[in-house]
Amino acid sequence: MPVLRHSPSPASTPISPPTSLPSLSLPESPESFASSPSMRILPDVIQLPIPGVADLTPKTGRPSHARRQPAGHIPRPRNAFILFRCDFVLQKKIPGHVESDHRNLSRIAGKIWRGMKKEQQKPWIDLALKEKECHAKMYPGYKYTP
Repeated sequence: MPVLRHSPSPASTPISPPTSLPSLSLPESPESFASSPSMRILPDVIQLPIPGVADLTPKTGRPSHARRQPAGHIPRPRNAFILFRCDFVLQKKIPGHVESDHRNLSRIAGKIWRGMKKEQQKPWIDLALKEKECHAKMYPGYKYTP
């Protein structure tokens, strides 16, 4: 089964659709993917995305399919998993021709996220904390009200 490897560019290589997700044994940090011995042992594991790519990509001007928000609506800051999922999808860790349904991409990203150690999740946890701090500065009196 061809595998996506960690690379500095968001371009990806096609992979076969997974029949089930393998158990995860990932390196402790995203920076150590290429040199990790576990990459030679577990060739069928989908690699983690590079942290922070979602913040570097420009937002499209496409209208959202979500319901309209009232004028002046303040969006919630994204949590660590949402940032991870954004990076996972934007870096095409599962190419569109393999799986294009975002519900399934979210399920796959969720299984990978739950299989990660805290040290592996740390880059996205740190990004979420920074985003929360920036959000608090931009909207000092903000309180989430569903």
